[in-house]
Amino acid sequence: MHGQKIYSDNERYKHYKKKKNRKRRGVFIIAVCSVVLLFLSFFVSQKIFEPKVNNEKPNAITKSNKKNDTKSGGSIIKLSLKTNEQEIKFAQPLANEEYQSADPEKCVYLTFDDGPSKSVTPLILDTLKKYNVKATFFVIGSMAEQSPDLLKREHDEGHTIGNHTYSHKMNLVYSTPEACVAEYEKSEGVIKSILGQYDSKLIRFPGGIFDTDKNRLIYRQALVNAGYHYYNWNCSDQDSDGRVPSGGYASSVLLDWVKRTSLVGNTTGQRLIVLMHDAPAKKTTAEALPSIIEYFQSKGYKFKILR
Repeated sequence: MHGQKIYSDNERYKHYKKKKNRKRRGVFIIAVCSVVLLFLSFFVSQKIFEPKVNNEKPNAITKSNKKNDTKSGGSIIKLSLKTNEQEIKFAQPLANEEYQSADPEKCVYLTFDDGPSKSVTPLILDTLKKYNVKATFFVIGSMAEQSPDLLKREHDEGHTIGNHTYSHKMNLVYSTPEACVAEYEKSEGVIKSILGQYDSKLIRFPGGIFDTDKNRLIYRQALVNAGYHYYNWNCSDQDSDGRVPSGGYASSVLLDWVKRTSLVGNTTGQRLIVLMHDAPAKKTTAEALPSIIEYFQSKGYKFKILR
C-alpha cells in the first residue's frame, strides 16, 4: 500500500501510551480546575452574603427617596453609609414637626434616651459638667426607679428631664392609644415622686413618631390631646440602629455618624437635635461624647436644652 506508513508493534505501543498519558493529564487538569473554581465560588459567596458590621469608619454617604408630608412637614431621608465591609442603610428622620419652632441661632440639642443607667449615665454627666454643656434626658420610668439618685443629679445639674414611657416595651406602648397615654402617665408619676415638683409634658416616643408612619399617628394624637408635646431628632450617632456589633460601635465611628447625619438630616442648617442613648450597654457613647461636643464647638454651634 503506497503512501501509508507501516508501524511496528513497539511503535504502536509507544503511540498508544503517549495518547493515554495525554488523556490522563487532561482529566487531571480538568479536575484540578473544577476544584479551584468550586473553592473560589464558595469563598466569593461567603464574602457577599455573610452579614458583617464592624467598627470601621463609614467612608461614603448617599441619600435618596426623600418623602415629605406637606401637611405638617414630617420627613424621612433614606441614607446609605458604606464601610469597607458592606453598605449600611437606614432611615434618618427630620425633626421638623409642628411642635418644634424654628431657632434663628446655630444651635445643637444633645439628647439621651433610655436611661438613667448606673454604668453609663454618670460618665455622660461627668463629661457634660467638664464642658459646661447642658443636655436633655428622655428617661424611662422603670430605669428612674432603679437609679433615683441619677435622675436627681441630672435635674440638679441643670439638664432637662423628658419622659420616654415607663417600660419602653413597644408591644405595650403601641397596643392602644389608651395604653400609650397610661405609659407616659405612669412614668410621669415616678419622675414626680423622685424630683418633687415636675410639671414638664416633654416626651419622646420609642422609635420616634413621624408623619410617614401612618400606623402611629393615632398615638401621637392621643398624647397631644393629653397635653404632651414631643421631639424627634434630625441627627444621630446611630448607637442603637439595630446593627450595632457586640460591645457597640467604636467611639470614632459614632463621631463619624454624627458628622454625616448632621449634614444630611438638617434641613435648615441651624438647628440640630442629636439622638444618643445612656442605656447600660452604651459605654462607647459615653467615650465618644467629648469628641462629639468638641466637633460641634469647632463648627460654631451653641448648646441648648429642649423645653
